Amino acid sequence: MIQPVVLDLNSATHELEKMLHRLIGEHIEITFRRGPDLGGVKMDLGQVEQVLMNLCVNARDAMPQGGKLCIETANVELDQPSPANMRTCSQVRM
Repeated sequence: MIQPVVLDLNSATHELEKMLHRLIGEHIEITFRRGPDLGGVKMDLGQVEQVLMNLCVNARDAMPQGGKLCIETANVELDQPSPANMRTCSQVRM
């Protein structure tokens, strides 16, 4: 059952960090950039964790020889979706 609550994504990613390091493996360097004063987001914690794990597994599978993965949180205001607002494919912006 989905139970949306107001979450701090910095805290949510912090809780997942150790598990993601084990999931990704030692051949990929994973870093976290947590934005300051991050606004709350109303989401289901289980869904956030699942999305983040899926994105990390996809990134791992795309880098069989190793590489770097950066997960970043930041406050962003979007009026309309725009490719200019997206990060490079090696980063996950939440």
